[in-house]
Amino acid sequence: MKLKQFNILFVLSFIISNSIHGQTIVNTEKLAGQTAKGFNAGLEFNFDFEQGNSDLIELSGNSLLGYRKNNQSIKFMTGVRYLSEEDNELIFRNFIHLRHNYYITKSIRSFAFYQLQKNNSLLLKRRQLFGAGLRKVFTIMDSLNIDAGSGLMYEMEKFNKRDILNNENASQSSYRMANILSIRYKIKSNISILNTLYFQPDISDFNDFRFFNELSLSFAFNELMQFNIASVWRHDSQPPHDLKRNDINIQTGIVMRFHMSD
Repeated sequence: MKLKQFNILFVLSFIISNSIHGQTIVNTEKLAGQTAKGFNAGLEFNFDFEQGNSDLIELSGNSLLGYRKNNQSIKFMTGVRYLSEEDNELIFRNFIHLRHNYYITKSIRSFAFYQLQKNNSLLLKRRQLFGAGLRKVFTIMDSLNIDAGSGLMYEMEKFNKRDILNNENASQSSYRMANILSIRYKIKSNISILNTLYFQPDISDFNDFRFFNELSLSFAFNELMQFNIASVWRHDSQPPHDLKRNDINIQTGIVMRFHMSD
């Protein structure tokens, strides 16, 4: 491995080791959706304007380290958000996400993941997820791919006791379906659209569900860097502690990807 390439991975490893954030549902598809064989790394910067449970201006970043060989791949992703609210209070959000994939065929793969996150604006002190399932890629044409998957996850949430209302429990847990649909359309060689949808109903009560949709438009400057603008809608049918059901988020930022074959 060349020294310059090693330095890139070292810097990204440092960023990853010092950050952990996100929303109730974290979108990991932009960085992890197109990893090739060998070592992969990615870094994303965003400037966000958000209205919903928080009215804020937000600077955020996500990063990825991954490795794929033969039929298996492993990815480690993390993100951090720095927020300034109207009353000048600073809020920090974070997440870490570890994922393993086994490629049963070229288009079918299993997934297993662990996720840990915190979100002060949603009152989350800690949220842990353990999940697994299957995904399949449908290639409609060279410029259009659909990646669909479904599985099961176990969710454990712990809320800040000082924020609890109406005698609600500080700790909650449930089993949810982990459904995902990712549609990528390449308009030109350097312009593409990605729509990612998550749907996570509670298997014991389908009226309790979480929905997340992100529509993004990307402009690639070169093989390493692209500009991204996205709109995000998050919906929780039964939010805890009198939170609003919807959050709307507009993001602009730069995504960087690095790849080194064995």
